Amino acid sequence: MYLIHKKRASVDVEDIQRLSQITTLKARDYRVLFHLMGHLDGRTAKAISYKKIAKQLATSKEKITKSIGRLIDAEVLVVESNEHVKDGFRLNF
Repeated sequence: MYLIHKKRASVDVEDIQRLSQITTLKARDYRVLFHLMGHLDGRTAKAISYKKIAKQLATSKEKITKSIGRLIDAEVLVVESNEHVKDGFRLNF
């Protein structure tokens, strides 16, 4: 399970190996994933702004939307709702 600590993050080696074997993801998808890893974890769904991510990664909102779609299709990201957020995201590792 991926957890964010105050200034560090931890992820199981098996999960890293699984991520490296996904052939459907493109370089941009991994850039988006690395960005999201600084904001999401494997426990709680959180809202994200595609527009904000696009600005921070100097790309278009449409490309972020495609990358997030591929991350969902690859089961790296999960869409969930809870009492604080509707249709939020959490990492699936």
